[in-house]
Parts: sequence; structure tokens; C-alpha cells
Amino acid sequence: MIKKLCIVLFFCFGLNVWAQEIENIPNKNEEQAFLHVNTNVLVPGESLNYVFYNLLSSKHAISDLSKIAHVKLINSNAETIFSHIVNLKNGIGYSDYLIPSTLPSGTYNLVGHTTWMENFSEPGYFQVPVIILNPYQKEENNVFEFSESDFKGPAQNSENIKLDLNKSEFGLREMVQVQLNGLKNLDDYCLSISVRKIDSLIELELPKASELKKSNSSNFSFKNTPEYEGRLIKGKVENVQNSNLSVAIPGAPGQFRTYPLDVDGNFEISIPPSQQTEVAYLNVLSANENSELNFEFQNDNFQLTHFLSPKIQLNQNQKKSLKQRSLHAQIEQAYRESKKDSVLIVNPSKPIYGSRGIDYILDEFTRFPTMDETFVEIIQYTSFRGKANEHRINVFVYSTETNFGDAPLVLVDGLMTHDHEYIYNLDPKTINSIHIVRDKYFLGGATFQGIVDIKTFNTEISPALTFNQYALELQKTEPQKIYFSEKYTSENEKIRKNRIPDFRYQLLWLPKLTQPAFEFFTSDVKGVYEINIQGFQANGTAVSLSKTFKVD
Repeated sequence: MIKKLCIVLFFCFGLNVWAQEIENIPNKNEEQAFLHVNTNVLVPGESLNYVFYNLLSSKHAISDLSKIAHVKLINSNAETIFSHIVNLKNGIGYSDYLIPSTLPSGTYNLVGHTTWMENFSEPGYFQVPVIILNPYQKEENNVFEFSESDFKGPAQNSENIKLDLNKSEFGLREMVQVQLNGLKNLDDYCLSISVRKIDSLIELELPKASELKKSNSSNFSFKNTPEYEGRLIKGKVENVQNSNLSVAIPGAPGQFRTYPLDVDGNFEISIPPSQQTEVAYLNVLSANENSELNFEFQNDNFQLTHFLSPKIQLNQNQKKSLKQRSLHAQIEQAYRESKKDSVLIVNPSKPIYGSRGIDYILDEFTRFPTMDETFVEIIQYTSFRGKANEHRINVFVYSTETNFGDAPLVLVDGLMTHDHEYIYNLDPKTINSIHIVRDKYFLGGATFQGIVDIKTFNTEISPALTFNQYALELQKTEPQKIYFSEKYTSENEKIRKNRIPDFRYQLLWLPKLTQPAFEFFTSDVKGVYEINIQGFQANGTAVSLSKTFKVD
């Protein structure tokens, strides 16, 4: 009883202690964002690519506090066009957005921030003006005009680092070799690379890391904890207090968690960065199986205080160029199947019980017709107790010195269930494996007498598992990709691709440079191209490199 009381006290007061510690964090942990974009003038069919750098605002060293970034495209009416949730690894994350033909011409702002930034009087979010030119829609009455300060500035190179090419002019579909000289240790740098055609359309000046100003003067007022373990979701369960909330994600038993509810039923849950499903199931552990649960969730309260709005007006020559560029984008989209980006497979999360326990793969044993026989003949230290319609699973834990009398944690395909009768009536032929953990398990404020983790062959979730659980719709985090880069390395490859048009304006996009030498191939589009490299050194020194070459 004393041990149980200690556990309860810990979970009651733990959050208050953490909140007090958060408020005492000094301003040296203030975060600031920087976005490296491939371009800020686009037509439908082109992709807006970006890399999010999460920095300490005082010195611009990479911040590893937040593990989630939020990136939005907002129009002049403060409407959100897209909202991305981006995983940050060592302070860096990236994604892209394909401009649809339905998006009207106009000025937009690409904004990147973390929730931790909202605690400061001068939030460190970063915004980039983006111009969309849509020739497929009617021109609007508003006139776009350029100011002198909006024109693209001259190339700015960081000291001691040189960007060298094998030559300055190239033919169509020819290899370009690039070497970065002056980098003493590439591991000390976080750099991203864009190689793109400088179009005859007027280009706005792209943001440079070297022009980002440092700041450490903001006042701190606690609103949000940092998303240091994953995306945070805040809410409230009505008419429930001082209990525990379970969060289960289908197919991912390693992501099962429990969280305490305070005296008012408020909660704050964390969705792991590796989550790739669109729903999570929430349940109050102390709730009656037939009781109805009402959930309320806190909305995203981010507000853009200032909208950057450079204006443009196209002359007749530029309108012709716009139509040609739009035609090229359409042709590239038509051949998109042969030029796909590669999506990286996310490693599944480890089970909550780690490597403990015994795993029973049922195909390795003689299968029995009922779950009761399966548990008796195959699954050791676990059995069904009770009479018809009241069966309960019992796990014999290693130590019985202190027995809380609690039921085991039972998971089926990642979902928790209290309905042991449902397990008793399962067809063993539908089950792939059963994992048994014989340790007492403390999760959040809940205590379990062992763990039974069942994985089935089913592709759909049984309604019995989700009965009276709240289905919380989740936005997927942005997938990790290897971006397509065309290659014409052999004669056979050149002949095979000879009939495939290559109207790429974006020749290369590398969210992270992994070696000082790299190469890419030109396309069928003639003109002047720019290599744009942005990033930061480990000590906070900004890197901005730019060099042009010609394709003819």
C-alpha cells in the first residue's frame, strides 16, 4: 500500500514540478527558425521545397530541444493553404508542397515555427514571401508591383569556403561536378543545396542564412512545453478527474502510452515522431465500459502578426515566359511516374517493454482450435481464469511479494482492451504471435500485472477493440524522402531516356549535404542556373554560398 501511495503522489506532483522547472529555463534556450527554400516564385505543377533549421536564437547553434516543427503556407486573408508537421532530427527537418492548379495567383507567406517559440515575447518564427503565378485562372484586379528592395540580390559567399565547378558552361543532359573547398570537417556543418534555373520571370530575393539576425532579449511567459518527445496534443475529458488516459495507435504497440488527468480532466499527450497512421484511440482507464466519454481539444493558436507582401506586375514578355514555364511544368507532371521521389521507410518503434519477455510465434507450434487450449499448451505463465462470459487473463509475475491485484496490460495490434472475453473467443488461426512480459508494469499512474501483446494477421481493426474509445484523427508527419535526381551516366541510359522529355527547372534538391563533392545532370532547358547552399556550422556560423553556370 505504501509503494502504491508513493507512485500516485509522484504522478500527482510530477507535472507541477516539471512546469516550475520549465518556467525557470533561461532565455539561452530561446529558439529561432530559418527556412531554406528552393524558390519563392512558382507556377502550378512545381514544388515548393524547404528545409527547416531550428536554432538557438542567441548564437544560431542548432537547437535539439524541439523535435517537431510546424510549417504553414498562409494567404493574404490569413487562411492556411497547408500545414505540415515536420520531424526534426538534430534540429533539421524538411518537406515539400506541390502547387495545385486550383491555387489562385497571389502573394503567400511560408511560415516555420516550433510551439516552444510561442513562449517568448518576440517569437522566433521565420517567414518567406512566396508568389504563385497561375495562368490557368483569371487575372485578379489587384496589381502586383515590384519594389527595388525585392529584386534578387548579388550572390553572397561565406568566407573561407569556395564553391568550384568543373567548368562554367554545360550542354543539355550533361554532368555537372561540384566541389566545396575549405570545409575542414563536414560533420561540423548542416547544409542544404538547391540547384535551379534563374527564370526570365522576376525572382524575389531568396532568404540567406548569413542575413539572419541573432536575438536573446525576449521575455519568457510559459504557455507551451517543448515538443521534445513528439507532437503535443492538449485537451480535456469532461466529468473525469484524477485518472489516467491511455493512447493507442493501431499496429504500433511500441507507441502505447498512458497520461495522467488532472483534477479538472485536463491532459497533454505526446504523439511519437515515427507515427504514420491517421488515428489514435483514447480511453480513460477508470471509466466504466458503458460510460460515454466527451473529449475537447485545444486548437492551434498560432497567429501571424505581420504579412510580408511584395507585389509584382508582369510585362508581355514575362507573360510569354510564364506560359512556357507552365507548359514545361505540365509535361514534367505527365512523366512524374518515371521521376518519383523515394520515400524512406520509418523504422518501427520498439515495444514499450523493450526486449523483456517471451515471444511466441504460433506458426512455430502445433495450432490448437481455441485460445484457452493455446494458452494452456503453448503460452507459459499465463492462463484464463473465471467462468463463461467472465473470463480474465492472469499473468504470473516473477515477484509476488507485493501483489496489487491488477489485471495485465492486454494489447491487440497496438490497441488496449479490457474485454478479456473477446480474447478468449478469438480464432487462434488469426493470430501471428503472443508476447508475454512477467514483470509488474507501471505506465503513467497505472499499474499492470504483466503484459500480453497479441499481433494478428488482420488488416482491419475489430469494432470490439475500439468500443467506447475515442478515435482521434491525426495528421501524418511529413515523410522523409530522397529527392529525384536525373542521371545520364551511360550511353544505354541516354538512349533509353531519349524519348522522355526533361524540362526540369530544379536540377537538384539536397536537404542535407553528406559529402563535399556532388554531381547532377542538366536538363533540356537552356539558361542560367544557380547553385544555392545555405546552412550553419556547429558553432552557429552561418553559411551562404551561391554560384551560377550556363546551360546551352
